[in-house]
Amino acid sequence: MAQLRQDYREFVERNAQVLVVGPENAAAFARYWKREDLPYPGIPDPDHSVLKRYGQEVNLFKLGRMPAQVIVDRHGLARYAHYGHSMQDIPPNEELLALLDLLNQSGGD
Repeated sequence: MAQLRQDYREFVERNAQVLVVGPENAAAFARYWKREDLPYPGIPDPDHSVLKRYGQEVNLFKLGRMPAQVIVDRHGLARYAHYGHSMQDIPPNEELLALLDLLNQSGGD
């Protein structure tokens, strides 16, 4: 999440909204957001309803939820999805920003 915070302005400049979904309950999520002073919203998902909707993998042998990055357009259509195979398998921000540039150029909102 620090990676997203680092380039948050870059996402905003591309008319993108960063939203992080995590497995914690609302109280734990709020404490973490306050402590880390994250500039984007987060949604607690302790019942895994969002996880299931987007097909995010859970692997208890690899510390729980695997990373997933999804770019969803204004109409709710998933335009890009990356499902990590380990906790370190996260695309760099440059890759996500380049994809947003392509979507913006092609009129894919």
